[in-house]
Amino acid sequence: MKKKTIRMCNLCGSDDIKYDKFYAICNDCGNLMPKYIKMPSNESGKLPIDYEPEKVKYEGRVVGVIAGDRYITKRNKIHYVRKYAGFGISEKIFNFIKRKVYKIAIIYDSGDGKQEIYYSDIKIWERFGKVEQLSELHDRQIFLPIKYMVCK
Repeated sequence: MKKKTIRMCNLCGSDDIKYDKFYAICNDCGNLMPKYIKMPSNESGKLPIDYEPEKVKYEGRVVGVIAGDRYITKRNKIHYVRKYAGFGISEKIFNFIKRKVYKIAIIYDSGDGKQEIYYSDIKIWERFGKVEQLSELHDRQIFLPIKYMVCK
């Protein structure tokens, strides 16, 4: 069964959206959005051949890539933080990518052969993310619960 995507308010991140004849209205903050989101049309669905995503390195290893206006990173079940019911991004990496991208995509491999992709906006991370250092072994990270992300 395919997982249904949930539309989120681009202002507050709520998924409590009411649809009108022409608009979508957030019931939490009253934000008025277009009813339909226009997706970019690309017949092939692939990136151009000469396109090379920019690799993001941290402490000598590649932690993700910047492709267009998105930061894409992979996570597995050891990266899921129960305390925040979500994922974290190093504060140094976040400060670097927020000048270059608008969206963050986390490809989550649950370990049983299934993958889920969590999308979120940089503004949502800034507004709802919690900054904390979990231990002396880890650096400061921004954690965002998956309730503020859209899963595809």
